[in-house]
Amino acid sequence: MKTQDSVGIIFVNSVAARGLLNNVINLSLSAYNFTPNDEGQVDPDPAIVCRLRMDKMAATQLRDVLNDLINLMDQAPPPPAKDDESGVVLASSETSH
Repeated sequence: MKTQDSVGIIFVNSVAARGLLNNVINLSLSAYNFTPNDEGQVDPDPAIVCRLRMDKMAATQLRDVLNDLINLMDQAPPPPAKDDESGVVLASSETSH
């Protein structure tokens, strides 16, 4: 499959819309752009980045896989500590030189 795989990776933050038409599940997924506003702040500005259409079998498989992965995330150890508010991950004494 590696030689045939030329599909890009799409990151999503939210489900923007959903629907069902003729027994086909329709999902519109979005990602947030961060747009500066006039007050000097940043507005989350969602943009549709992916539209999925699937039958019940694919939706059931997707649901089951997502449930399994979410359960794994819930059981995972917490992320490493970060240095103040900078977002920089602190290096452990084992990895620092």
